[in-house]
Amino acid sequence: MKKYKRQKETPAILAGRIKQQQARADSGLTMTEAAKTLGIHRDTLKRWIKEGKIPDARRNSRNSYRMFTQEDVDKIRILMQQRKGMAINDEMDGRG
Repeated sequence: MKKYKRQKETPAILAGRIKQQQARADSGLTMTEAAKTLGIHRDTLKRWIKEGKIPDARRNSRNSYRMFTQEDVDKIRILMQQRKGMAINDEMDGRG
């Protein structure tokens, strides 16, 4: 098996990596990261967008990924709580 030499991390490489991480942090959360934050599966989040239950996030101009801001995630969390509360109230109304 051939061994490869690992490239030395020069200050320029490190600076570029830090710059990329900062740009990524400023741009928001990917769909997977947002779903993980909300405690749901990525496919559930995607389905809710498709069904119009939640608004679609803005798209990254470079790769067309959906990018959610923390504000978007907070709004989705509120919508989830409202829907959950409505379902619980509906069940209670049906019993009584």
